[in-house]
Amino acid sequence: MKFLIAIATILNTCLLPSAWGTSNKAPIKDSITNLFIEGARIDVNNQTKYNGSYQQGGYPPAGVGVCSDVIWRAFKHCGILLKDSIDKDIKKHGHRYGLSAATADANIDFRRVKNLHIYFQKYFMVLSISKDTASLQKWKAGEIVTFNKPDHVAIVSNKLNNEGIPYLIHNQGPWAREADDLHLWLPNITGRYACPWLK
Repeated sequence: MKFLIAIATILNTCLLPSAWGTSNKAPIKDSITNLFIEGARIDVNNQTKYNGSYQQGGYPPAGVGVCSDVIWRAFKHCGILLKDSIDKDIKKHGHRYGLSAATADANIDFRRVKNLHIYFQKYFMVLSISKDTASLQKWKAGEIVTFNKPDHVAIVSNKLNNEGIPYLIHNQGPWAREADDLHLWLPNITGRYACPWLK
């Protein structure tokens, strides 16, 4: 992990701001969160196409994926295998997910937003989902937000719009993007989480 922190520090000094657009940016104070955001932006930079097809082995190939694939890829960039943790929790506490040994499927369960929402509620810090501007301005880069109708998950960026409200890093189709999209999804927000592993 010390090696990852060192790498994150180097990346933080080498990233080209021009690739992030011209919006305001909130500083990221810790290297692990910086690495997490860097991992999320890989899908954006690759213009990962929206494709939710079932994958034997679970992981879709690079260049394709859905909203939830942005999440595990960002964690993987930090050396954290989110799939393994979710699979283990489902195997031990499947009833919490509405799953049994017969219905659980490690090839897809970690990519389902419903399962991520349940997992985050159990193991992550649950944060306020107040929708007023003052509250939204307090959101921090690296936080994860979930929505429904349709089910969706995104990572909070450190890029801010003119009101100081953060962008989302996500894949809502046709490809992954980092954009001022929160207003589109906010009415259907179901959760906002901070990962203790990133601190």
